[in-house]
Amino acid sequence: MQASLSSPKIPKNSHLTRNNILFNINTIMSETTTLNPTSDQTANHPIDINLTDFENLKNTTDLVLIDFWAEWCGPCKVMGPIIDRLSPTYFNVKFLKVNVDEAPELSELFSIQSIPTFYMVKFSGDGSFDVKANIVGKIIGAVSEFDFKLAVDKIVEKVSQ
Repeated sequence: MQASLSSPKIPKNSHLTRNNILFNINTIMSETTTLNPTSDQTANHPIDINLTDFENLKNTTDLVLIDFWAEWCGPCKVMGPIIDRLSPTYFNVKFLKVNVDEAPELSELFSIQSIPTFYMVKFSGDGSFDVKANIVGKIIGAVSEFDFKLAVDKIVEKVSQ
């Protein structure tokens, strides 16, 4: 006798169908996540900064990822949700956003020529900033979430050594 791998039979008058069950499970999971956010879900979301904020960061020893972007930039709009999803997974990296139209002085300081551009910066805590000394990584353009995470992981590992 051959074993059957078919799905169990659900009575026709039953309200339980495979799709209803999956929908209900997904709904319950999303409501649980929404109603009871963990500290992982509420921590470390990207923060918009300007020149004054950047000057204050110079006095820290933080490792930051700075996303240079613009509202009108299509590739920036693709990368935005990726940054939003990944930022809570990095507790040792602050995620910052610089709108190049609103903070042209920061764009000039970093010599931004195309967007999106992402710089990883490690501040020394002494109030100074040197492009060659403090920039520890750079990603240019829109990339897949996998490639972006891989690049950030490599930079974080390099800085941690």
